[in-house]
Amino acid sequence: MTYPSGEPEDARYAPDWGSMSPPSAYPMPVWEAPPLPPPPESRTGVIVALVIGVVAVLVAVGIGVAPAPREEGHPQAAVASAEATTRAGGGTSTRPASPSSRGARPSAGRLSYTEFAKDWDFRFDRVELHAEWVDGRDHADCHPIEAAGKLTGLGCVYAAELVYRAEGGALMLTQFVLGMADEGRAAAAKGRFTDADLALRPGSYLKGYATGKWKDGSEKEFVVVTLATATGAVDATAVEKYLRYRHADTIGALAFR
Repeated sequence: MTYPSGEPEDARYAPDWGSMSPPSAYPMPVWEAPPLPPPPESRTGVIVALVIGVVAVLVAVGIGVAPAPREEGHPQAAVASAEATTRAGGGTSTRPASPSSRGARPSAGRLSYTEFAKDWDFRFDRVELHAEWVDGRDHADCHPIEAAGKLTGLGCVYAAELVYRAEGGALMLTQFVLGMADEGRAAAAKGRFTDADLALRPGSYLKGYATGKWKDGSEKEFVVVTLATATGAVDATAVEKYLRYRHADTIGALAFR
């Protein structure tokens, strides 16, 4: 979309809709034992010795099989054995090894843009993408990034803003991670707002872009909105690739947060 002349610097972003589409080697000598002496006339000593030996064996066995004390009511040990170390947003964390986060408890703590504040180096199969970190902001509520209170009305409580630059500055990626009231509100927000309901600050996107695309999705109590703007020097297919993989990478990071 091109901007009309005289449009203010803080005009809202309104990109065109785009299709989204792990035993021995040596013999041992045989020794002959000498013949045993004849048993004594009295067997009293032998009986006493046998009794003492049996008692000693019973005592030893009793000690060996005595049950060790155990702790009751600690199922966390079973849960801990199912934990796996994963990558989340460039940091290492320990989370239950589950492919889905649906039904999981909300993420601990308020999300900040600082969790993602670094260059994006992405590799998957034959795909390699790189984007430089530009800046980010934490918004106490969603008013600075919305138009007419649309996001707030859908349950948005706060937001983190992330901005990246790629292709020598010919492409920019802008992301909003919205902290929603709960997981239900996050899931229900999909498809209920458009790019016209978003407001981008100057410098966070390419003004006068030739290609503009955006994508939204939810994970846990978060809604992720990813936007890509590029000049004519970047092919529209490449723009969509950046958009799709950056969006999926952020969603995946939030799944393990």
